[in-house]
Amino acid sequence: ATIYVRSDMDVATISTVDEVEVTTEAGVVPNLPRTVKVGYNNGARNQVPVTWPTITSEDVSEVGEVTFQGDVEGTTQKALLTVNVVKGEVDKSRLEETIAAAEALNEADYTAESFAPIKEALAAAEQVMADEDATQNEVDNARTALETAMAGRVGIKDALNQAIAKAEELDEADYEPDTWAPVADALAAAIEIPE
Repeated sequence: ATIYVRSDMDVATISTVDEVEVTTEAGVVPNLPRTVKVGYNNGARNQVPVTWPTITSEDVSEVGEVTFQGDVEGTTQKALLTVNVVKGEVDKSRLEETIAAAEALNEADYTAESFAPIKEALAAAEQVMADEDATQNEVDNARTALETAMAGRVGIKDALNQAIAKAEELDEADYEPDTWAPVADALAAAIEIPE
């Protein structure tokens, strides 16, 4: 009987890794393949697992090409990924509605501290609305920022009611009569303000 022993030179090793190309809209993280095609030193071809770096919407926010490298199972060679970023359809309708809702607010009805972020977010949202090259991600971020600012508004009467509640917790016995009188007068006047 003849016994044949294979040397390490006979073991098939990955010699080439095919490049990968995907297309996505600006601001949209693409779906990436889980495998790549590889070529072996013996001429065989196969699909093997690949691990890509985490790609964020910021990484693909600009129109153009972006490249990444992935780790290929079974080799130290890297897989090259080219992401073609194209301008997609941008829907500004929800941003437009949120801007209209913010513009309808009466600044005099809210505390200055709670309305300042609304004015700032509104100005930024209007800039994005006017930007013909704005991505969907930028539009969505502007809408979210404006909605968040609007959710944080505090009405003047709400702030007054909070102050009334704090004042009602005060104990007259802790004050001198001449220092309690202005507090009691202010509390009575605040309670009389209509909703």
